[in-house]
Formats: sequence, C-alpha cells, structure tokens
Amino acid sequence: MALLILSRYDSHDRPSNRQSGSSMLKQVAPTLVLLLAIVSVLGQDPINDRQVSITSEADVAAKRAALIEYVWGADGFPASKLPRFPVIRNDENPED
Repeated sequence: MALLILSRYDSHDRPSNRQSGSSMLKQVAPTLVLLLAIVSVLGQDPINDRQVSITSEADVAAKRAALIEYVWGADGFPASKLPRFPVIRNDENPED
C-alpha cells in the first residue's frame, strides 16, 4: 500500500532536488530483478545433456515415441489435417 502511494507521488512536487524513494526504486528495480534471476540460475545444478541414454533398439523406439508425443500430443502426427492441394499435371516450372 505504501509503495503504491509512493509511486503516485511525483518527485517534481517536492521542493528538494533529492530523488524520491519511488523514483529511485524505479531505477534500481530492473537491476535487482536481473540480479535475482542470475543468482537463481547460478544456484541450480547444470543439466548433463551430453550423456548418451540410448543403448538399444528398444531405447530408440521409446525415445522416438516420447518425442512424437511431446511434439504432436497423444494422437501423434495429424496426417488427416494436412491441407489438400490439387495436382496440376504438365505444369511448367516457373524457374525454367
């Protein structure tokens, strides 16, 4: 509540040249948010994406199925929803 009241108070209304608390907060807030984001990311353990987890043909099939489900959902590739374009026979290539 106090922050809301301070943010509505314009620093130009004051007789002194000092910055108001809300004005200073507006200047410092982006830096604080960035610093907080960096600290939270640095605190996490890195993901080891270089470890090979596929060792058999069954692993390949399982990984493929997992990727298809991740990209297309449980129903898989929506082949029935592809657009149908008419086939034009003996059409000329515009690049020739």
